[in-house]
Amino acid sequence: MKTVQQNLKTTQTLFAIPLREALHDICHYKKVMTENLGVPSKDVLKAFTIEAKELLEAVGVTDAKPVYPKVRVYLGMKSGDKAYDMRLFITPVNSKGKDVILHENQETQEGESYVYDFIVPCPNSCDPTSPLFSA
Repeated sequence: MKTVQQNLKTTQTLFAIPLREALHDICHYKKVMTENLGVPSKDVLKAFTIEAKELLEAVGVTDAKPVYPKVRVYLGMKSGDKAYDMRLFITPVNSKGKDVILHENQETQEGESYVYDFIVPCPNSCDPTSPLFSA
């Protein structure tokens, strides 16, 4: 029997994004920030680290025991004309604070490497009555 850690990608999912695609969009985001907006490279916000338990509690799961203690959410941007083509790429983080790059076969580290992209950008997916939306 495979563990959750060995079998994170058990079926085809729209949320699993090839690592090469994520790297392209992350590099494009950094380029836009530095070249178009003049943000010094060292100051570009790259990612957020979120405690797994806090993330689960935010969606009402209180008794789970996550395999990984944290996730890291990297910022990316699709190439194109639209300013709202932002992307968020999610990957687990191990207890040493290192990103866990997922593979089709986690046990052997074989197959395509991937990250997750679960986002649906706002305003299309937002609650317009929320004070967070109107802030």
